[in-house]
Order: sequence, then C-alpha cells, then structure tokens
Amino acid sequence: IVYVADSTNHRVRKIAVDTTVSTIAGTTTGFTDGATPKFAEPSGISLLSSELFLGDTNNHRTRKVTLAGVASTRAGTGLSGFNDGAYARFSSPRGVAAIAGPIVYVADSGNHALRKIAADQSVVTVAGTGVSGAADGYGVLASFSNPFGLAVDGNGYVFVADTGNAKVRLVSPSGLVADFGVT
Repeated sequence: IVYVADSTNHRVRKIAVDTTVSTIAGTTTGFTDGATPKFAEPSGISLLSSELFLGDTNNHRTRKVTLAGVASTRAGTGLSGFNDGAYARFSSPRGVAAIAGPIVYVADSGNHALRKIAADQSVVTVAGTGVSGAADGYGVLASFSNPFGLAVDGNGYVFVADTGNAKVRLVSPSGLVADFGVT
C-alpha cells in the first residue's frame, strides 16, 4: 500500500497492491479538521503506525490523518509566518518525516528552514534562518533555499532535499547541517 498527498486535487489517497486508488480524506480546497477534512495543496506524506502526517501547504499547517480519514492539525495557526512554540507559524510546509514519539520534522519551504514538532506539539527550528541561503553549520548558522522533501534514518539523521540549492543536505542529530555529497 502506498499513501499519496494528491496536491492539486486537495486529497490524501491510498494506492492498494492491486493498483486500486481510493480517497482517504479531502474533498475540495479549504480548511476543515475532523471526519470530512479539507486541505489546500497537501504535500509530503509520512506514515507512522496507523497515522499519516503531511504538510498542508497553502493552509500553512501540518496535519495528522488517521487511516479512517479523520484529520487534525498537528501544528500551525493557519497564518503564514515564522515563529516557534505552541502557536508556531509556517510558510508553505512541504515535506514531512515522522518518527516515534511522534516527532515530526517539517521542510518549511517558504521559511527556508527545517522545523521539528515535538510530541507535545510545540515547534522548534532545527536549522535555517527564514532567509534563503546555502550555508553549512549548526542551527541558525545554516541555511536552505526552499527545502522540499525529507527523510529520517534510524540514527536520527535528517536528509533534506534543498531544492533551491539543487542539493541534498544532511542534518546530524546534533544539528550540524552539511552537504550530503549529492548535487
């Protein structure tokens, strides 16, 4: 089974082994949580146990969707911006990668940053300044340009598709950002 964030149709889809496609959640563009959710260009989907995590790009939120199709906001106020904490703001979140906890890493594309949502739903910026760039380093000394896709390995390393720089960047568990060597 494959789960897909169908961005232009504002839906979350499931592709079964027999290639049957079905809609798990979403109808038309907009924003609604609950059993009949709406999304505005969902992207970057990550499965953890029986829950899907995704970026709701044009709603400036990250969302959680059960396999039964019930959606809830994981983080984000719905207003574009760049701040951490319990009332965090995102700007066009794209890629997500969920790990046990659940902890969700977010490619905050419009803010050129890598963000992390803790189990208590508070948000911290792992790396990036909110301004486009291509610098290696720790935390706010590092910069990205429109990060898009994410993956996390079993050792806690985050791989970031830094699309504006046409690079794959590696973020260590200690927060050091460096080129992964793939361009």
